[in-house]
Amino acid sequence: MILFATSGVMVQQTPPTPGTMAPAPRGNSPSAPQGKMEKFRGVVEGVDQTGQSFIVQRHKENMTLYWNDQTKIMHGKKTLSPMDLKKGERVTVAYREEGGKSIADKVTIGKMSHPKTESKT
Repeated sequence: MILFATSGVMVQQTPPTPGTMAPAPRGNSPSAPQGKMEKFRGVVEGVDQTGQSFIVQRHKENMTLYWNDQTKIMHGKKTLSPMDLKKGERVTVAYREEGGKSIADKVTIGKMSHPKTESKT
């Protein structure tokens, strides 16, 4: 028991009984995402299997993203492996910042990106 006295008023604070403490807020849980989920579209520029990362070009800038065991790679309704990512594929990436890295949560593969060819008339 702790007693406080301020302005002539005495306040008594009793420590919580074991097993009756409120659970910690979910946002403070070590398994909770550290950053806000972001989403963008781009084209795969490269894949580093050893470093578990891939580079996506978006708005003329390259962004390096990392995958982990929870990252989902989808092509239509088919679930793929990060090893299936290929240079030139259009992707939509949902990611979050965690420990100073951009961690991909979900990568959805679209159609292949083909260089534009000029038509001769």
